[in-house]
Amino acid sequence: DLSFLEKCSRQWRASCVDIRKNPRPYVTIPIVAALVGYITNFVGVKMLFYPAKWTGIPIKRWALQPFGLVGWQGVVPCKRYVMSARMVDVTISRLLDVKEVFARLQPHAVSEILQTDVKNSILSGWIPTPVVNFLLRRTSKDIIANVEKVVDVKTIVVGGLCADRTTLSYLFQKVAKTELDFLVNSGLVFGFLLGMLQMLQW
Repeated sequence: DLSFLEKCSRQWRASCVDIRKNPRPYVTIPIVAALVGYITNFVGVKMLFYPAKWTGIPIKRWALQPFGLVGWQGVVPCKRYVMSARMVDVTISRLLDVKEVFARLQPHAVSEILQTDVKNSILSGWIPTPVVNFLLRRTSKDIIANVEKVVDVKTIVVGGLCADRTTLSYLFQKVAKTELDFLVNSGLVFGFLLGMLQMLQW
């Protein structure tokens, strides 16, 4: 045991002398490790969102997967339909009562908003305004009472989020900007710390 400790001590002293003589190889280890950590995390985060359209050589590609044999598409743009549907399901089932939201609308106010467009589109506007108002109020009242049968909120929201490939990616990046920046920057810090351990091991 003593001889082993003596060997370790002798090796440590020799390493310290070597570091003083030629510090560059040792110092560059944590710096390179920090840069590698930062670049890896940066590329990983960007690959979540870019490219919006699949890019590569279409030799082989798997359905609803961002990768192909030779190529890549951002995870969020590729899975936007599935992710949007799940988001809407959670929102509607836990956070939003569609019927309650529409119940706050006043049939009178809705009929006034629609009056001009509806009147002009029926018989070139020849129907008297009071008749149009009466019909619109009745219709608005029925729609508000039966909104879940008339309006498919999930389809509307999912369609809006998926119409453009970049919409959902933009939403994620806007909402989680601080967290994504932390993730990228943490690669620098943790890479440096791991580099220090590698330097000591070396």
